[in-house]
Amino acid sequence: MNRQQKMALSNIKAWSNSRASQLHDVYGRYSYNKIRAFEYCKELCYQYNGTMLKIINHNTFIFTAGFQYIDLDTGVIKFMFITPSYNVSIDMQ
Repeated sequence: MNRQQKMALSNIKAWSNSRASQLHDVYGRYSYNKIRAFEYCKELCYQYNGTMLKIINHNTFIFTAGFQYIDLDTGVIKFMFITPSYNVSIDMQ
């Protein structure tokens, strides 16, 4: 398991506990860049036919997000972890 997959695995519990499904759930005011980034997250979730897109971690500068989806080839439930630097998908455990 590489570093990105380990980061995804370590964030599943935070994703599960998150109630933030929109930018206004975590930010009072937010930039156009954050809006674009979250639109990207929503589009990725849509492309994978995912569910439960949530903001996992956030600070003034960045946020991470994630959602679950079913791998259509294997039937396995997967978790997609989205960061500003990379996206990584792992099996839900």
